Amino acid sequence: MMLAEMSSQPPPRRSVRASLLQQYYLRRDEISYQRDLAQAQLIIDQKHGIEKFAQFQKMMFPWMETAQRREKESHAEVLRKEINRGPLLVTAQGEPDVRRRTVNRAVRHAEPVKNSDHIYRRLGKTQLK
Repeated sequence: MMLAEMSSQPPPRRSVRASLLQQYYLRRDEISYQRDLAQAQLIIDQKHGIEKFAQFQKMMFPWMETAQRREKESHAEVLRKEINRGPLLVTAQGEPDVRRRTVNRAVRHAEPVKNSDHIYRRLGKTQLK
């Protein structure tokens, strides 16, 4: 967008726009040179080509090295926290007492049924009198 505005006429010398445009062209040329060098080196010698590609990657993405270092540090911190928690303890667990709902209901209502029989017997005696 900025380049489209600048392409109609060159910016005045020593202006901010001129320095930005100059930096853009220098960076673009440096990137294309490094890319071409890495590709040529890969064709000629793979071992040195990988090193050149790594250099190209560092030049193209300077923040990547910092991001990778921070990621390694965060993983190391997580591991340190886990180590500080102590050794893992494994304990045997007994089999859980699994009962069906109907069995539990029957067990719960077993006593009230006995009491209700007792109540019905008493009611039956009172009606006979």
